[in-house]
Amino acid sequence: MTDAQQAAMKALGVHMAGTAQTYIPAAKTVDGVVFDELKSGINMNGKTPQEMQVAQIMTMVYGPLGPSAFMGIVNDQSLLTVMGLDDAGISAAIAAAKAGDDPMAKTSAVKSVATQLPAQRFAVCYVPLDLWATTGFGYAKMFGIDVGVTMPENLPPMGTTWSTDGTAIRADTYLPSQLTQALAAAGMQVYMKTQNVGQQPPQNGAAPAPGGL
Repeated sequence: MTDAQQAAMKALGVHMAGTAQTYIPAAKTVDGVVFDELKSGINMNGKTPQEMQVAQIMTMVYGPLGPSAFMGIVNDQSLLTVMGLDDAGISAAIAAAKAGDDPMAKTSAVKSVATQLPAQRFAVCYVPLDLWATTGFGYAKMFGIDVGVTMPENLPPMGTTWSTDGTAIRADTYLPSQLTQALAAAGMQVYMKTQNVGQQPPQNGAAPAPGGL
């Protein structure tokens, strides 16, 4: 599938600047589970400013070796996909899958969201938008843009489930008010910070410059 995707993109004239994907069967084995690797190498020899910028961002996020995802069949019911975990973390995930355990679902933050979603579903996804925001602020700071925003800790995630409804597939999403308020407050702080960039304080008691809220 990976090879076909890259060939299709090339045939369409779409150039994936800065990266190239490689599929490696049986790349590693952990606790008896054989994992295939999907490796995205980073082209450090970009010829255009866009390619060099992509390479810089990818290196900052994933390191010089680029991102790698490992996929392995644990048993007849479980396909495990991991990214960014060491072997100890992979081993713990394998043990949980073999035992039919779901440690993440037992956390209080996830429980508070799960109770608001349909119990009958064939798939569920929890998205930690607060961690995404914190990561984005961190990378912005690396580029010299310090917005000075700190997200509250232990915020509940956004949750989405997929289920069947007759002959249709139904998706339900729950966005906790606590998370919404924190993201809105962070957005306002970023807005106010960017509005004040380059502005000089009023002189001699003059009124502030127009702008802001």
